[in-house]
Amino acid sequence: MTSRRSFLLGSACFGAAVSAARNVQAEVSVELPLIAGKDLGKAKTLPAGRYDEHIHVYKDGPAKPEAFAARIAEAGLAGGCVYSREQTPEPRLSNSSALTPEQIVDNVIEWCSASPTLYPFYWIDPSRHDAVDLVDMAVEKGICGFKVIRNNGYPCDGPALDAYRRMARYGKPVTFHSGILYDGVPSSEYFRPVVFEPLLRAQGLRFCLAHISWPWCDECMAVFGKMYSADDNWSNRPNATFRKPVAKAVPPKMFIDSTPGAHGIWRRDAFMRMYGSPFRPTVSKRFMFGTDCDVHDYMVSYARKTQDFDDALFREFKVTDAEVDAYYRSSLQTFLFG
Repeated sequence: MTSRRSFLLGSACFGAAVSAARNVQAEVSVELPLIAGKDLGKAKTLPAGRYDEHIHVYKDGPAKPEAFAARIAEAGLAGGCVYSREQTPEPRLSNSSALTPEQIVDNVIEWCSASPTLYPFYWIDPSRHDAVDLVDMAVEKGICGFKVIRNNGYPCDGPALDAYRRMARYGKPVTFHSGILYDGVPSSEYFRPVVFEPLLRAQGLRFCLAHISWPWCDECMAVFGKMYSADDNWSNRPNATFRKPVAKAVPPKMFIDSTPGAHGIWRRDAFMRMYGSPFRPTVSKRFMFGTDCDVHDYMVSYARKTQDFDDALFREFKVTDAEVDAYYRSSLQTFLFG
């Protein structure tokens, strides 16, 4: 009979995690950020209010930043993060055409131009041979962060880790799709939370797993615990059971966004476990609200309905005002700026 350990070692997901664990202690040098990039006049501190961490540019068309900002305000929100259109036009994207990376970055920056609290993110394919150069280009133009959805390979394979390390050197965060993706192809193995463990090798990176990794929400929180345990502050606690690294390192910091994904009973279950578990004191400071709405037609009623649902859960689970503010604002501020 095959042992459980032999079975796990034979799986691609577990193998990727083991590979990371074997290499993380060897990579302990810390590099300072490079240039900050173009100053777009964005707020470096988020004013009081609510923010949407997960907004998309899903199709082509002229940017209408004032109309978009007005709909954000109508939804009771003060800003958020906007992900550019992806690089290669695909059938699931309506009215899309071939654009250069520079054009895509310029477009998302324009969509965010009507407000100092709308932050443009560049949707990058980290498997490209020129991914590091694209990170440089985007930061130089003023991009505030990055978005990755990789449904044809594991998130840290190939040159991807070099791209993430570059983002970390600039101090720019990255949001990953995690959880099942309704893309019509067999891709779920690339989005399980455990396959993101090799990010332990990207020192100082701030990264987010979106959608609470639904339906693997428990696995998402377990990976969060592992990432948090890499922090020296955790290792130095009294009675800590974690072995300290052989040299000073700057561990990555993981965040989670609540963008559905998880609806209804699944969402309630995920929130109940998050705010009812030992992870609560830490994960509640790195948990963020998101909608998946589109800049072209931001769904005001949907955004408000999602907030109402979450607010009802917060009352039920006796979530504190500080934790609610973290969910809607301060966690995103830490994600953006450290």
